[in-house]
Amino acid sequence: MVRKGYAFIAATLLAGCSLAPPDAETAFGEVAIPGDGSRSAIGEIVAAHNVTTALIGVIDGGALVWTAAYGQEAPGIPADINTRMNVASITKTVVAETALRLADDGAINLDEPMADYWVDPDIAGDPRTQKLTARHALTHSTGFPNWRFFRADGTLVFMHDPGAAHSYSGEGMEYLARYMEAKLDRTLPELVTAEVFEPIGMMNSAIAANREATGGLAQPRDADGTFYGYFCRPPRQGGACLRDGSYSAAGGMSTSVPDYAAFLKSVLRSEGYGAPLAAERSTVLVAEDGDDAIVRCTEEERSPCPTAQGYGLGFEILTYDDETVIGHTGWDWSELTAAYAYEESGDGVIVLLNTQPERGLPAMTAILRLLDPASPFLAQFERWERREAAKAAKAEE
Repeated sequence: MVRKGYAFIAATLLAGCSLAPPDAETAFGEVAIPGDGSRSAIGEIVAAHNVTTALIGVIDGGALVWTAAYGQEAPGIPADINTRMNVASITKTVVAETALRLADDGAINLDEPMADYWVDPDIAGDPRTQKLTARHALTHSTGFPNWRFFRADGTLVFMHDPGAAHSYSGEGMEYLARYMEAKLDRTLPELVTAEVFEPIGMMNSAIAANREATGGLAQPRDADGTFYGYFCRPPRQGGACLRDGSYSAAGGMSTSVPDYAAFLKSVLRSEGYGAPLAAERSTVLVAEDGDDAIVRCTEEERSPCPTAQGYGLGFEILTYDDETVIGHTGWDWSELTAAYAYEESGDGVIVLLNTQPERGLPAMTAILRLLDPASPFLAQFERWERREAAKAAKAEE
């Protein structure tokens, strides 16, 4: 069954590419404004892979110039461009931007020990807490695992010293949030709203669960169409539901394409802080290589090989001779997302898919091939697609 599914996926992608190539040839770093051919082809891709909701935007010179919405927001309610979606780990970029703006104002210090204001009880006896800074959290070099609950004992530990290596970590972002809250005596939603949402005008976005404000929020649905409720996980992941008012610095933000496009525009203009901090944000401070690399230069041919790739301050950064890419991706049980921009051209792409990642990967790669064939994030999604296909094939043996 799974093998047939992936054979069908391959066939539809090949058919899609032959029927609807990109509407215009562009240089690396430039995203052509899609035409009717791409709009129709994306609709076919979304339908072929049974994606519940797809929200897409193309940015040209910093401005959102093209949008498309496919599928449903809820049964009987078609999605439109103002539909909101949980964007998973893209949430981290908004929390990072909040921290950068607070740092520029002098409210927090990226290089002071976070232990002066917050220490997680699990690591209270470890002297390395005194070395841990907000900069480590933003560059994903805290030394923490992604999540403590992936460990057999369920506790937070240092896998290595802070700053010693890259280690992508949702725990690190949560630690950053606890530090900011403790130092400033304000909740993370209050800080995000004051520093990012309100100044940028992201009034269709939220970082906390609120069941009284689910209008316009796409319903996350399982592969069989089951809706477990807003802010709830499927039984296979414990079935837990978030309490109203709860939030995470690592995922769970809901936003729309226009709101996040406005966010990217503000980031590109460095509106919330000065040039020195903006330069650090857009410089690879901690490299991602090996399995963590976005582009594996020995494997991918579609995207140019960057001179550096990894994390700046809160964003994934790819550096080229005459271009810099800034962005992030997201993956959770019912979300697969990507949003990035080219700093020199101001062009960019936002793709938000409301679907299981395993099913959404072929759709994501096909959509990115149409919109931005040289996208460095396409190379990463293609690799993930091959990985999931191999897992599925092995499960059928």
